[in-house]
This record gives sequence, structure tokens and C-alpha cells, in this order.
Amino acid sequence: MASRVAKPQLRGLLSSQIKKDFLQAVAFTTVACLSWRYLVQVPRINRVQNYNKTMDVKADFERKVRAGVFQCVSPDGKIKAAKDY
Repeated sequence: MASRVAKPQLRGLLSSQIKKDFLQAVAFTTVACLSWRYLVQVPRINRVQNYNKTMDVKADFERKVRAGVFQCVSPDGKIKAAKDY
């Protein structure tokens, strides 16, 4: 004897499907946000904090002066007049 085929849901199909889809969307969004937070944002914050702890501003300025980045300071450290550049 063959088993009976279940009757299709004719009433409330849209509302039950919307509830299911909404719960799936909320779950997916929560997982995506938490993943972004702990896999991207927190490591980025930690790298910036570590950079700021170890950054030596004076040494960076001296390195840029020696490289000739600034127009107002020559690579040997002498300050130029405004008319010179």
C-alpha cells in the first residue's frame, strides 16, 4: 500500500514563508556582523594601537627630512627661506 501524499499548505503559506525567511535573514546578518567584528575590525584596531605605541614621531620626521620630503627643510637639516622654494 502506497503512503499518502501530504496535503499542500494553501492557507498562510506566504506568512509562514516570510517568517522563515526573516529568521534566516536575521541569523545570517548576525553571523556576518559578528564575523566582520572579530575577524576584521578588532585585528585592525589592535594593529593601529600597536602602531601608535611603537611610532617614534621625531625619528619619522628626521627620516623624512633626510629623504628630502619637505620643501622648507633641506636634506642636511637647514631651514630654507620661503623665497627659496
